[in-house]
Amino acid sequence: MTTNQYFTLETDENGIVIITMDMKDYPFNMFVSDFLKLYFETLQVELAKPEVKGSILRSARLEFMAGADINLLLNKPGDAEVFLKDLLSFHEQSLKLEEFKKPMVVLINGNCLGGGYELSLMNNRRIALAGSYQIGLPEAKLGLFPGGGGTIKLSRLFGLEKTAKIVLQGQTFRPADALKEGLIDEIVETPEELLAKGKAFILANPQVEQPWSNPKHKIPGGV
Repeated sequence: MTTNQYFTLETDENGIVIITMDMKDYPFNMFVSDFLKLYFETLQVELAKPEVKGSILRSARLEFMAGADINLLLNKPGDAEVFLKDLLSFHEQSLKLEEFKKPMVVLINGNCLGGGYELSLMNNRRIALAGSYQIGLPEAKLGLFPGGGGTIKLSRLFGLEKTAKIVLQGQTFRPADALKEGLIDEIVETPEELLAKGKAFILANPQVEQPWSNPKHKIPGGV
């Protein structure tokens, strides 16, 4: 097992890499650049190993990820060029992970909001624990616009009309409603089942690709 300031990393007997977030320097797990850099670097190294079959991302805390650091977003960045470079690098690195075509699963156990939900969209399957917490993109309620790729990915999954409603109204959903709306793929009742389902998906789907990466994929509504 490997541990750093953001997560622990372990590989099980089936070759499944499990990353457990616990951002000790933050009140919640948060969508910040230092975490993302380390997460992407780690996954690229691990998924490149022939014996690794896929990855699971989960949280050690009561929430999955609360989103980005609002103070950072509401204040002008000290160096706008560096900020833009980091943002572009984030998108490039997330796309590189798709090239491995190995299954990546997110296990959602609590609030999965903003950048946290956008992070989940970089994975192939989103499995959630039953509960009354919230999943979605609430940025518009703060006068912000999602910048982590969620708008593009959702528009390719749902079409522009449904995506615009979710994004512009800052909609969030409880897990049962998130499942009905298509924001997640599955709900389970216990944490043990959550991990078991994640591993089962990886073992049953040795090669995957995102819907938007398939040239035959059609955007709902034809847009």
